[in-house]
Amino acid sequence: MIKKKIALLFVSTLIFVCASCFAACGHVCSFSEWQTEKAATCIEKGYRVRTCTHPDCGKQEREEIDIDLQAHALASVDAIDAGCTTDGNVAYNHCSLCDKDFDEDGNELTAEDKIVHAAHKTVDIEEVAATEHNSGTRAYKHCTACQKDLDNDGNELTAQDLVVSATHADYDKGTLYCGTCAEYIITNVEQFKLFRDTVNGGEKFTNQTVALDADLDLDNEEWTPINGFYGTFDGRNYVIKNLKISSGDNVGLFGKQWQIKAAISNFTIDGADITGGSCVAVVLGQTASTQVTGITVKNARISAAHYAGGIVGYAYTKISDCNVDGLEIVCVPDGTEGAYDNGDKVGGIVGYLCSGGVENCSVANIALKGYRDIGGIAGTATAAEGAVYVRNNTVTNANICADQITNHYGNKDANAAEVVGRVIGAVEIETNAHSEVTIELKLNA
Repeated sequence: MIKKKIALLFVSTLIFVCASCFAACGHVCSFSEWQTEKAATCIEKGYRVRTCTHPDCGKQEREEIDIDLQAHALASVDAIDAGCTTDGNVAYNHCSLCDKDFDEDGNELTAEDKIVHAAHKTVDIEEVAATEHNSGTRAYKHCTACQKDLDNDGNELTAQDLVVSATHADYDKGTLYCGTCAEYIITNVEQFKLFRDTVNGGEKFTNQTVALDADLDLDNEEWTPINGFYGTFDGRNYVIKNLKISSGDNVGLFGKQWQIKAAISNFTIDGADITGGSCVAVVLGQTASTQVTGITVKNARISAAHYAGGIVGYAYTKISDCNVDGLEIVCVPDGTEGAYDNGDKVGGIVGYLCSGGVENCSVANIALKGYRDIGGIAGTATAAEGAVYVRNNTVTNANICADQITNHYGNKDANAAEVVGRVIGAVEIETNAHSEVTIELKLNA
């Protein structure tokens, strides 16, 4: 009987001890979701576990997580621009675990993939052809980053490397003289000023030719007229822009050429703003004997007191084949010597013509205003001192106004006309033409 009790006690104890054991307790484990205990990376495995949900069990299962080649620890690296001589790099991501680099799409980059190679940032500069008197430049590449000049192979060029010499090697830019041409040549504004100052300083260029070889922009800088030139000035059909003179008598591009047998020819003055007293014009203020030929004046304004013209103010000379297009002249009495007695002799080509003549010239789009003696071609032409002619000229779209109200000094004959305002003596006036000309008289009542 005693043995039986002992056996029962043993069995009872075995059941208690194994209550948490599946084999003994008989329940089927129901596991929770897998929980990652250690994440896999691009270089190391991880693992995960799950636990039986039975409150008296606690059994766990563990499972490895394979290396994840996409599980990088990435940090972004900014792009660095390449310089002219130093490499840069693209923007990329760097993994601190596997020490590899990747683009934004996750593609692995090699060291070469990341490099932005050094390179100049160049623009192409076109060749400038050399002329007879001006050097040119070869075609080259200019780097906007380092400001260096390069050939097509990337070799650096010096300033001297770029120069293509002028074809007339004996041209002296300091003296302006070209031995090949046997002439003085002007290629820029500074040389034009040098020529002017040389003439005004006493060198007259007697029997010499001075020629333009480029367009010039005077840039509305105050201009001192050229006075006393004894040679031939040949503009060779180039353009002089933006002439400005603010005061003085005998003013224009050239000022006073009195009793000088010289010649001024073949250029255009485009844009002129000239203020002066007596003998005022765009090209030549006053002359006896200097001939003016083949000159065009465009877009000019003149304010004066006496003897004003689009080409010449006061002339004993021949003026031929000249053209004026776009001109305003206002000539107002200025009270010289304490009394008003001027404001006259205003012409589209010449203010006062005393000998010689005006031939084959044209004016268009002009407005002339003066006290009296105003004409589309000449304000006054007089044969009192020699034969004078005005022939084969044209006037188109002109407004001619005789204003005897402003600074009135007495009622005078207006002498305002389409071609010649006032004719004195036996002046030859023939085969001239005019159209669209209005004449306005403002007389003191």
